[in-house]
Amino acid sequence: LIEASSNKVIESISAINQLANNGYFHAAMEEAFYALEYAPSYLPLHSIMGEIMQRGGNQQGAIEKYGSVARLYSLRGDMQQSINFSQKVVELAPTDVAARLRLIDQLIDFGQPDKTIDEYIHLAEVYKSLAELAMARKTYTACLRIAQQEGVDRSVRVQILKQMADIDLQNLDWRQALRVLDQISTLQPDDKETRFNLIQLNLRLEQEQQALSELDDYLVYLKSSNIETKGISFMESLVNEFPGNIPIRRRLADLFRNSGSAAEAVEQLDAI
Repeated sequence: LIEASSNKVIESISAINQLANNGYFHAAMEEAFYALEYAPSYLPLHSIMGEIMQRGGNQQGAIEKYGSVARLYSLRGDMQQSINFSQKVVELAPTDVAARLRLIDQLIDFGQPDKTIDEYIHLAEVYKSLAELAMARKTYTACLRIAQQEGVDRSVRVQILKQMADIDLQNLDWRQALRVLDQISTLQPDDKETRFNLIQLNLRLEQEQQALSELDDYLVYLKSSNIETKGISFMESLVNEFPGNIPIRRRLADLFRNSGSAAEAVEQLDAI
């Protein structure tokens, strides 16, 4: 209200809102231009113009207006308002990489790690939709650096790492995927899928000792957590995947024997 140079602006805003609410977007915009004569630098008025464009179906016009308002708020040092309008831009243009990068930079400068991570993840999804996997992985790597800050939940890092591992697997970069999966296993030792992928990749890379070491480590974890029975279904999945692997069958036979399932243990020993 202090910024407005005349009460006429306030009256015009009331008239603009009434016209827009009745669906008279063209008339509302004319009223907004009339108000600009009295307060050309009054940013709330410019934001209302953006809303009128958006509601009237002029999405590109709204994007340009919101972008201008965001830049002006930034120049005035009002970063929170600048971020708010930058978010409006990416909501209207979710695949605009440049706009989302500007928003990410603002969020980093303003010290909002959680929102920064969300935007990085959205940006990575945009790159994936464009089949730009290298850029998507690079984005997740930058996102991971933010997620390693103090106060960010560990599950967020796990989520990011899983996306990175998925890209590595798609690119058949198995050794890089192994390194990422190992980080996930450290952060979340009870993640069955990650453990399975670690063992599977090691076996495919002909690193049987590493695979068996990872398998034994997981079985010890299950035993220490009093959920040893889960190991049987896990081992059965491995046997189905690698039916000719004798050390895995031996471990499955031991699990059956320890659980009192003698017939199933004998079946595995016969197969060996």
